[in-house]
Amino acid sequence: MSVIQQERILFSVVLLTYVAVLCSSKPQLQVCMPLDDYQTLCSGATPVSPPRQRALLGSNHSNPGESCRQIKQLGFDRGSKVYYVNPLGQGTFPVYCDMTTLGGGWTLVLNQIGDKSRYHTLTDAHCSILDSLNKEGKQCNLNRLFRCATEIRYTDDKLTTFLHAKLNGAEYWTAIHKTSSVPVAVQYVSGALAGPTRYIEVRDFFHWGHRNNYPVHNRIRTGISSYPGCKHVCWEDVRSSLKDRPFTGDHCPSATSPSFCPAFDPTYKFPSTATRRGSAIYRKWIR
Repeated sequence: MSVIQQERILFSVVLLTYVAVLCSSKPQLQVCMPLDDYQTLCSGATPVSPPRQRALLGSNHSNPGESCRQIKQLGFDRGSKVYYVNPLGQGTFPVYCDMTTLGGGWTLVLNQIGDKSRYHTLTDAHCSILDSLNKEGKQCNLNRLFRCATEIRYTDDKLTTFLHAKLNGAEYWTAIHKTSSVPVAVQYVSGALAGPTRYIEVRDFFHWGHRNNYPVHNRIRTGISSYPGCKHVCWEDVRSSLKDRPFTGDHCPSATSPSFCPAFDPTYKFPSTATRRGSAIYRKWIR
């Protein structure tokens, strides 16, 4: 056996050992990209790139990650900043990733930092590349980003979380484009609403909310029985005429009351500006 053949065998052994360690130690993710030879080494696990490329994963346009979450879980994050991603393998673009809060791996999808005259939603006709926390608007390519998302989070301008829930991102993305209300299953991670699967009412202008004792579809109710005095809980109405900041009290007890949503622990105290046609700054993230 030649020296070259011996070196090739040694390299193969080292590579397979490296992959085995990676597969046993890294949490699994939903695979949303076509698999190549390296990615199939970990069947059902996070796509794997050649070692020399993974060191730069997400750092430039030519070597994108699949998502902020993948970059974080593979251990190649370099703090909260802009990374390059290519979800579904359909083209690369930059996104802003929060790599520290609640485990990190969050993608900024909407940034409402202007006053009440400038109001942005996930279904705006125009989009932006949100390459900093100072950039206002919604992120481009949301249809691709939501396809692989399993969690959503709302924060204020200080990145304090006031809602965190698990959901099917593709189902939610489809629902917010419907012209009639549909229920979307969610599971709150903490707070008074945590625990069982609940259903939010969603359509093109209701992007989140529970309406007490209201059948949305097939007799599924989105009501929260523990708050009988509130017609709406965690309500977000994005119609231009109303512009509810998440989450306006809206009849809990009144439409002009401070916001109300027990969807995180500890319970978030909403500012006085978080009302209908208010000016509270907030952000939406997915992972």
